[in-house]
Amino acid sequence: MSLSCLARGILLAAAAVGVGCSAQFEGPAAPLEGIAEPVALATLPDQCTVLVANGNFDLKSRGGAVVVVDVASRRVVPGAGVEIGSFPAQIRVHPDGGKGYVTVRADDSITWFDVVDDGGSPGLSCGEGPGDQCGAERRLRIRREAGANALV
Repeated sequence: MSLSCLARGILLAAAAVGVGCSAQFEGPAAPLEGIAEPVALATLPDQCTVLVANGNFDLKSRGGAVVVVDVASRRVVPGAGVEIGSFPAQIRVHPDGGKGYVTVRADDSITWFDVVDDGGSPGLSCGEGPGDQCGAERRLRIRREAGANALV
């Protein structure tokens, strides 16, 4: 194999990896109106509401989502969820019910959101209100160093 063929192969592989990594941040907003690719769930303290973390394994949207499900009606509460990064893994709710946390594999982070209840159905917010995209200010990034524990 000549050097130019090897160089072209390396460039092609690097381009493919770059396209694959960037694809998770492109596309439309994550759907907040249903359950698609569910990977985790958590119950709010009221035991009447479940939060479901939807993945983004097909990369059709720019990230995953956490949606709110009313147990009594067995329906997703429209517009009550928040958008998170791709590939969520686990979701937990603080015992007082005021905050939720989800691990996100796409950016090695823990993303948090507020659980807001104005007397009706609970909703989730990343600072602006339900339907928000949880940005960098709502992510605790985990850095890895060789031979060391993860640093937060």
